[in-house]
Amino acid sequence: MRITGTNASEHSYRLFSFGMVCVAAILAAGCVAVKRAPPAPPEFAELPAHLWICTSQGDAEKVTLNPQSNGSLEVTVQGKSQSSGKGAVIALPLGDWRIAPSSVLEVTAVSDADMQFAAALRTDQFYESPAQRVVTGNPQEFSFPLGTNSFKSARSKWEHRDTVNAVKPLQSIELVLYPAPGQARTIILHGVRLRGA
Repeated sequence: MRITGTNASEHSYRLFSFGMVCVAAILAAGCVAVKRAPPAPPEFAELPAHLWICTSQGDAEKVTLNPQSNGSLEVTVQGKSQSSGKGAVIALPLGDWRIAPSSVLEVTAVSDADMQFAAALRTDQFYESPAQRVVTGNPQEFSFPLGTNSFKSARSKWEHRDTVNAVKPLQSIELVLYPAPGQARTIILHGVRLRGA
């Protein structure tokens, strides 16, 4: 059968419309089916100073974050007169980063007076490393391998015998700063880095 004139135009339009509907359906199905994996951190990732936030004051009356022009982060923690052992928490939200058991968190820091801090990570839950002491003088290097069973969490009943769950995406990197009762302490973070697998 031959189609001419108006009928031919109408027939072509119907075929075109049907084709577009099919293409749209295929694309929609593809969009639903595709699941993107969370981005993996590079082998060496310098974590930006200006994106850190304070998420808990703990035993601190006040926590001040002051990013410096050289890329470092100056954090001043004013301790309450009495301490209950709770540190102030600063965090860098990351979204969904993939990590590996061989990943290592590195911190370069110096303080205006002796101060204790711990590294923490949040995947399926909150994990905190043993506290480290940062002192005055030259910047110190601290390394926190994620594959060790030295972290504490709710699962370990807050004893340092847990390992970070590297299967789950990394939501945030956090530092727990333990203030001196009734005194102000300033820690300068010259670098916070995450080394991948």
